[in-house]
Amino acid sequence: MALPFLMEVEMKIEDMIMVIENRKGIETNMLCTLTEFVVNFVARGNKDQITILDEVLKLQETKQLNFWVENYEAANISVNAKFCCSENELQIFLLGHLNDCEHEFSVERSSEACVKQLEVLGFDTNGTRLPGAMPKYEKIDREFEQGDVIRNLNGNTYRIMEKYSDRNMLLMDVNQGNFVVGLNVEFFAKYPRTEDKLSENCQYGIEWGHGVYLGVTPSEIDFAGLRKEYGEVEREVEQGGKKAFDIEITETLQKIQTIEAECLGDAIDKAMDMYYGQQIILDAEDMKDVEFNQYKDSVEAQGKRR
Repeated sequence: MALPFLMEVEMKIEDMIMVIENRKGIETNMLCTLTEFVVNFVARGNKDQITILDEVLKLQETKQLNFWVENYEAANISVNAKFCCSENELQIFLLGHLNDCEHEFSVERSSEACVKQLEVLGFDTNGTRLPGAMPKYEKIDREFEQGDVIRNLNGNTYRIMEKYSDRNMLLMDVNQGNFVVGLNVEFFAKYPRTEDKLSENCQYGIEWGHGVYLGVTPSEIDFAGLRKEYGEVEREVEQGGKKAFDIEITETLQKIQTIEAECLGDAIDKAMDMYYGQQIILDAEDMKDVEFNQYKDSVEAQGKRR
């Protein structure tokens, strides 16, 4: 069957499809390219091209969302599949941590291109690293801005909700909605030891020295307290006979948003969820007031020195 909407591309981690086939309670793991997966699994059963296309588009969604597509070929045969999103997820799959029962990895049923790519990445088919195949990490200078959407090297996608400093920031998992404070966030290029950061196998993403995980409910998070605890402020210092002062500039923005809810508490929770989910955005048109004061911690520190 001709499948004109399929087009092969140079193999990368994100092009691999992880497949788990369950036959009578025994699972077989394999790695496929999109074309081979469609031919070997999707197109079986004399499906028309519209149905095949719908299933391929659903599979493509797994590149951004953390879920598996599932197909039942018979009462005792099922196939689960998703695109691999990171080297970390690939290793977890090879180690068998995504299986529910007895399993094995089939080299014979895997795509040759995928098996060769495992060697490039330095993995054996059982998930262990080949001798001397640990990847290289190269730190890259990057300025982070509030609102940026970034990925970490585990394949998760985050939005920067607030910057406390150049390297400390409040992040929200785009897919799960979890909030986390990333401390000492750095941007890296990660690539196989035999290659460089210009390689097709190079992955870019963030890593943090420590993460403070906050959950998914904004109303239960003390955002003001986090800002004070993890923010960095320049203190009063002597510079060439002159003093430098920390001046706190406070802008007050105000917007009236009508929220339908059963009670005031629920309305406030919904408003906070909408605000931190970027559904309510305050801008310059919502400016109400601005104040200029010496930063409170600086005044207290100055009093102690006296």
